[in-house]
Amino acid sequence: MTIEQRERYEETMRNELDISLEKRYVKEEAFKEGREAGLAEGEAKGEAKGRDAGAREIARKLKTMGMSAEDILKATGVELP
Repeated sequence: MTIEQRERYEETMRNELDISLEKRYVKEEAFKEGREAGLAEGEAKGEAKGRDAGAREIARKLKTMGMSAEDILKATGVELP
């Protein structure tokens, strides 16, 4: 192998390594972004469920206190059976 051939070979290897590292970086970044988006979505859903559960609990308490179903609906947005 000549010096010129060796230099081209080494440059090719460096380029392949750079490409491999870049692909790995892009893959890791995409994973991070997807994970963050998933966590944010899960958090939002959990908060919404918590608010709904809280409103239902308040509506049940208001009902036991004798408040009308119409007033409970106005106050909490929860329709009781």
